[in-house]
Amino acid sequence: MEIGDFLTVKEFSDKIGISLARIIGELMKNGIVVNINSQIDFDTCFLIAEGFDIKVKKSHSTDSNLTDLMEGNIEALLATDDPSEKVARPPIISVMGHVDHGKTSILDSIRKTDVAASEAGGITQKIGAYQVTRNGREMTFLDTPGHEAFALMRSRGAKLTDIIILVVAADEGLKPQTIESINLAKEANVPVVVAMNKMDKPGADIDMVKRALSEHELVPEDWGGETICVPCSAKTGVGIDILLDMVLLVADLKQFTSHPTRPGVGTVIESRLDPGQ
Repeated sequence: MEIGDFLTVKEFSDKIGISLARIIGELMKNGIVVNINSQIDFDTCFLIAEGFDIKVKKSHSTDSNLTDLMEGNIEALLATDDPSEKVARPPIISVMGHVDHGKTSILDSIRKTDVAASEAGGITQKIGAYQVTRNGREMTFLDTPGHEAFALMRSRGAKLTDIIILVVAADEGLKPQTIESINLAKEANVPVVVAMNKMDKPGADIDMVKRALSEHELVPEDWGGETICVPCSAKTGVGIDILLDMVLLVADLKQFTSHPTRPGVGTVIESRLDPGQ
Protein backbone atom coordinates (compact mmCIF):
# COMPACT_ATOMS: atom_id res chain seq x y z
CA MET A 1 0.00 0.00 0.00
CA GLU A 2 1.41 3.41 -1.01
CA ILE A 3 0.94 6.66 0.91
CA GLY A 4 2.34 10.17 0.49
CA ASP A 5 4.75 12.21 2.62
CA PHE A 6 1.88 13.68 4.68
CA LEU A 7 -1.79 12.90 5.17
CA THR A 8 -4.50 13.53 7.75
CA VAL A 9 -5.42 10.99 10.42
CA LYS A 10 -8.81 10.55 8.68
CA GLU A 11 -7.14 9.87 5.31
CA PHE A 12 -4.74 7.41 6.94
CA SER A 13 -7.66 5.60 8.60
CA ASP A 14 -9.46 5.29 5.25
CA LYS A 15 -6.28 4.09 3.51
CA ILE A 16 -5.46 1.25 5.88
CA GLY A 17 -9.04 0.36 6.90
CA ILE A 18 -8.52 0.79 10.65
CA SER A 19 -11.00 2.81 12.74
CA LEU A 20 -10.15 6.39 13.73
CA ALA A 21 -10.49 5.57 17.43
CA ARG A 22 -7.87 2.80 17.25
CA ILE A 23 -5.42 4.94 15.23
CA ILE A 24 -5.80 7.93 17.57
CA GLY A 25 -5.34 5.56 20.53
CA GLU A 26 -2.09 4.18 19.03
CA LEU A 27 -0.82 7.69 18.38
CA MET A 28 -1.60 8.75 21.96
CA LYS A 29 0.30 5.70 23.27
CA ASN A 30 3.30 7.10 21.39
CA GLY A 31 2.84 10.54 22.91
CA ILE A 32 1.25 12.12 19.81
CA VAL A 33 -1.98 14.02 20.51
CA VAL A 34 -4.10 14.48 17.36
CA ASN A 35 -7.60 14.95 16.02
CA ILE A 36 -9.08 13.59 12.79
CA ASN A 37 -7.80 16.57 10.74
CA SER A 38 -4.24 16.54 12.11
CA GLN A 39 -1.50 15.80 9.59
CA ILE A 40 0.97 13.00 10.24
CA ASP A 41 4.13 12.24 8.27
CA PHE A 42 5.08 9.05 6.44
CA ASP A 43 7.43 7.78 9.19
CA THR A 44 4.66 8.03 11.80
CA CYS A 45 2.21 6.30 9.45
CA PHE A 46 4.74 3.52 8.82
CA LEU A 47 5.20 2.84 12.56
CA ILE A 48 1.47 2.90 13.35
CA ALA A 49 0.64 0.68 10.35
CA GLU A 50 3.27 -1.85 11.50
CA GLY A 51 1.47 -2.02 14.84
CA PHE A 52 -1.54 -3.32 12.91
CA ASP A 53 0.63 -5.69 10.78
CA ILE A 54 0.09 -3.55 7.69
CA LYS A 55 2.99 -2.71 5.35
CA VAL A 56 3.01 0.73 3.73
CA LYS A 57 5.52 2.34 1.39
CA LYS A 58 6.05 5.89 0.19
CA SER A 59 4.21 6.97 -2.94
CA HIS A 60 6.32 8.32 -5.80
CA SER A 61 3.70 10.84 -6.91
CA THR A 62 3.93 13.26 -3.97
CA ASP A 63 3.84 17.05 -4.24
CA SER A 64 7.53 17.33 -3.36
CA ASN A 65 8.41 14.88 -6.14
CA LEU A 66 6.27 16.88 -8.56
CA THR A 67 8.21 20.01 -7.60
CA ASP A 68 11.52 18.21 -8.20
CA LEU A 69 10.25 17.01 -11.58
CA MET A 70 9.08 20.46 -12.69
CA GLU A 71 12.39 21.99 -11.61
CA GLY A 72 14.30 19.28 -13.48
CA ASN A 73 15.94 17.92 -10.32
CA ILE A 74 16.05 14.26 -11.38
CA GLU A 75 18.67 13.28 -8.78
CA ALA A 76 16.40 14.39 -5.91
CA LEU A 77 13.47 12.58 -7.51
CA LEU A 78 15.34 9.28 -7.95
CA ALA A 79 16.64 9.42 -4.36
CA THR A 80 13.14 8.46 -3.16
CA ASP A 81 13.23 5.10 -4.99
CA ASP A 82 13.29 1.98 -2.84
CA PRO A 83 16.72 0.34 -3.43
CA SER A 84 15.23 -3.14 -2.94
CA GLU A 85 12.97 -2.63 -5.99
CA LYS A 86 15.71 -1.54 -8.39
CA VAL A 87 17.07 -3.71 -11.21
CA ALA A 88 20.21 -3.57 -13.37
CA ARG A 89 20.01 -1.33 -16.44
CA PRO A 90 22.21 -0.79 -19.51
CA PRO A 91 25.06 1.71 -18.97
CA ILE A 92 24.94 5.05 -20.81
CA ILE A 93 28.22 5.82 -22.56
CA SER A 94 29.60 9.02 -24.11
CA VAL A 95 32.54 8.93 -26.51
CA MET A 96 34.77 11.97 -25.99
CA GLY A 97 38.18 13.22 -27.06
CA HIS A 98 40.10 15.63 -29.27
CA VAL A 99 38.89 16.47 -32.78
CA ASP A 100 40.13 14.00 -35.45
CA HIS A 101 41.26 11.44 -32.88
CA GLY A 102 38.60 9.01 -34.08
CA LYS A 103 35.46 9.44 -31.93
CA THR A 104 33.10 8.96 -34.88
CA SER A 105 35.23 6.13 -36.30
CA ILE A 106 35.15 4.33 -32.94
CA LEU A 107 31.33 4.60 -32.84
CA ASP A 108 31.09 3.40 -36.45
CA SER A 109 33.38 0.47 -35.68
CA ILE A 110 31.26 -0.43 -32.61
CA ARG A 111 28.13 -0.45 -34.79
CA LYS A 112 29.78 -2.68 -37.41
CA THR A 113 31.04 -5.06 -34.69
CA ASP A 114 27.54 -5.30 -33.27
CA VAL A 115 25.92 -5.96 -36.65
CA ALA A 116 28.52 -8.66 -37.40
CA ALA A 117 28.12 -10.27 -33.98
CA SER A 118 26.40 -13.65 -33.68
CA GLU A 119 23.94 -12.41 -31.04
CA ALA A 120 20.50 -11.41 -32.23
CA GLY A 121 19.36 -7.86 -31.68
CA GLY A 122 21.80 -5.62 -33.51
CA ILE A 123 21.40 -1.89 -33.08
CA THR A 124 18.25 0.00 -32.29
CA GLN A 125 18.71 3.51 -33.57
CA LYS A 126 16.95 6.11 -31.48
CA ILE A 127 16.95 9.90 -31.59
CA GLY A 128 20.32 10.96 -30.24
CA ALA A 129 21.43 7.49 -29.12
CA TYR A 130 22.26 3.95 -30.22
CA GLN A 131 21.79 0.73 -28.32
CA VAL A 132 24.39 -1.94 -28.95
CA THR A 133 24.23 -5.58 -27.81
CA ARG A 134 27.40 -7.33 -26.63
CA ASN A 135 27.30 -10.89 -25.26
CA GLY A 136 23.55 -10.55 -24.78
CA ARG A 137 23.88 -7.29 -22.81
CA GLU A 138 22.80 -3.85 -23.94
CA MET A 139 24.82 -0.62 -23.87
CA THR A 140 23.47 2.79 -24.77
CA PHE A 141 25.83 5.09 -26.67
CA LEU A 142 24.97 8.78 -26.73
CA ASP A 143 25.25 9.95 -30.31
CA THR A 144 25.67 13.57 -29.25
CA PRO A 145 28.82 15.66 -28.70
CA GLY A 146 30.25 14.73 -25.29
CA HIS A 147 30.45 18.32 -24.10
CA GLU A 148 26.75 18.84 -24.84
CA ALA A 149 25.95 15.70 -22.83
CA PHE A 150 27.76 17.20 -19.84
CA ALA A 151 25.96 20.53 -20.20
CA LEU A 152 22.66 18.63 -20.11
CA MET A 153 23.86 16.63 -17.12
CA ARG A 154 24.74 19.75 -15.13
CA SER A 155 21.45 21.48 -15.99
CA ARG A 156 19.42 18.46 -14.82
CA GLY A 157 21.30 17.67 -11.61
CA ALA A 158 21.81 14.03 -12.62
CA LYS A 159 24.41 12.00 -14.44
CA LEU A 160 23.32 11.59 -18.01
CA THR A 161 26.56 9.72 -18.75
CA ASP A 162 27.58 6.66 -16.69
CA ILE A 163 30.89 5.90 -18.42
CA ILE A 164 33.15 7.88 -20.75
CA ILE A 165 35.18 6.30 -23.53
CA LEU A 166 38.05 8.76 -23.93
CA VAL A 167 39.49 8.41 -27.43
CA VAL A 168 43.20 9.27 -27.71
CA ALA A 169 45.14 8.93 -30.98
CA ALA A 170 48.13 6.75 -30.09
CA ASP A 171 50.34 8.61 -32.59
CA GLU A 172 49.50 12.08 -31.22
CA GLY A 173 48.79 11.70 -27.49
CA LEU A 174 46.78 14.13 -25.36
CA LYS A 175 45.55 17.37 -26.92
CA PRO A 176 43.60 20.36 -25.48
CA GLN A 177 40.13 18.80 -25.98
CA THR A 178 41.37 15.50 -24.49
CA ILE A 179 42.45 17.33 -21.33
CA GLU A 180 39.16 19.24 -21.24
CA SER A 181 37.28 15.91 -21.46
CA ILE A 182 39.38 14.48 -18.60
CA ASN A 183 38.59 17.52 -16.42
CA LEU A 184 34.85 17.22 -17.16
CA ALA A 185 34.95 13.53 -16.21
CA LYS A 186 36.72 14.32 -12.92
CA GLU A 187 34.27 17.12 -12.10
CA ALA A 188 31.31 14.79 -12.65
CA ASN A 189 33.03 11.77 -11.00
CA VAL A 190 32.34 9.60 -14.07
CA PRO A 191 34.61 6.58 -14.73
CA VAL A 192 36.81 6.73 -17.84
CA VAL A 193 37.87 3.91 -20.18
CA VAL A 194 40.65 5.06 -22.54
CA ALA A 195 40.55 3.90 -26.17
CA MET A 196 44.09 4.29 -27.52
CA ASN A 197 43.05 4.56 -31.16
CA LYS A 198 45.03 4.45 -34.43
CA MET A 199 47.26 1.56 -33.31
CA ASP A 200 47.54 0.68 -37.02
CA LYS A 201 49.67 3.81 -37.60
CA PRO A 202 53.50 3.50 -37.60
CA GLY A 203 53.97 6.33 -35.06
CA ALA A 204 51.67 4.79 -32.40
CA ASP A 205 53.31 5.00 -28.96
CA ILE A 206 51.38 3.40 -26.07
CA ASP A 207 53.86 4.43 -23.38
CA MET A 208 53.73 8.08 -24.50
CA VAL A 209 49.94 8.06 -24.14
CA LYS A 210 50.03 6.33 -20.73
CA ARG A 211 52.66 8.76 -19.44
CA ALA A 212 50.53 11.75 -20.49
CA LEU A 213 47.42 10.21 -18.91
CA SER A 214 49.30 9.66 -15.63
CA GLU A 215 50.21 13.36 -15.55
CA HIS A 216 46.46 14.09 -15.50
CA GLU A 217 45.71 11.57 -12.70
CA LEU A 218 44.44 8.83 -15.03
CA VAL A 219 47.01 6.20 -14.08
CA PRO A 220 46.75 3.03 -16.25
CA GLU A 221 46.02 -0.29 -14.53
CA ASP A 222 49.33 -1.84 -15.58
CA TRP A 223 51.11 1.17 -14.05
CA GLY A 224 49.43 0.58 -10.68
CA GLY A 225 46.38 2.80 -11.25
CA GLU A 226 42.68 2.22 -11.91
CA THR A 227 42.26 3.52 -15.47
CA ILE A 228 41.53 0.86 -18.10
CA CYS A 229 43.45 1.56 -21.33
CA VAL A 230 42.66 -0.44 -24.47
CA PRO A 231 44.91 -0.30 -27.57
CA CYS A 232 42.62 -0.40 -30.62
CA SER A 233 42.08 0.65 -34.19
CA ALA A 234 38.74 1.89 -35.46
CA LYS A 235 40.09 1.42 -39.00
CA THR A 236 40.96 -2.29 -38.70
CA GLY A 237 38.55 -3.16 -35.86
CA VAL A 238 41.36 -4.55 -33.67
CA GLY A 239 40.64 -4.13 -29.94
CA ILE A 240 37.04 -2.90 -30.33
CA ASP A 241 35.61 -6.11 -28.82
CA ILE A 242 37.98 -5.76 -25.84
CA LEU A 243 36.96 -2.10 -25.45
CA LEU A 244 33.27 -3.11 -25.21
CA ASP A 245 34.11 -5.88 -22.73
CA MET A 246 36.00 -3.39 -20.54
CA VAL A 247 33.03 -0.99 -20.60
CA LEU A 248 30.78 -3.85 -19.42
CA LEU A 249 33.31 -4.67 -16.69
CA VAL A 250 33.16 -1.09 -15.40
CA ALA A 251 29.34 -1.26 -15.55
CA ASP A 252 29.45 -4.45 -13.42
CA LEU A 253 31.65 -2.74 -10.83
CA LYS A 254 29.46 0.39 -10.68
CA GLN A 255 26.14 -1.54 -10.71
CA PHE A 256 23.90 0.95 -12.53
CA THR A 257 20.26 0.40 -11.59
CA SER A 258 16.80 1.80 -12.22
CA HIS A 259 13.27 1.34 -10.90
CA PRO A 260 11.28 -0.66 -13.50
CA THR A 261 7.72 0.14 -12.36
CA ARG A 262 7.86 3.75 -11.14
CA PRO A 263 6.59 6.60 -13.36
CA GLY A 264 9.32 7.36 -15.89
CA VAL A 265 11.55 10.45 -15.75
CA GLY A 266 14.40 11.41 -18.04
CA THR A 267 16.47 14.05 -19.80
CA VAL A 268 15.70 15.24 -23.32
CA ILE A 269 18.84 14.65 -25.41
CA GLU A 270 17.61 16.06 -28.69
CA SER A 271 14.48 17.79 -29.94
CA ARG A 272 13.25 19.53 -33.09
CA LEU A 273 10.37 21.76 -34.08
CA ASP A 274 8.22 20.68 -37.01
CA PRO A 275 6.15 23.66 -38.29
CA GLY A 276 3.83 21.21 -40.06
CA GLN A 277 2.79 19.53 -36.80
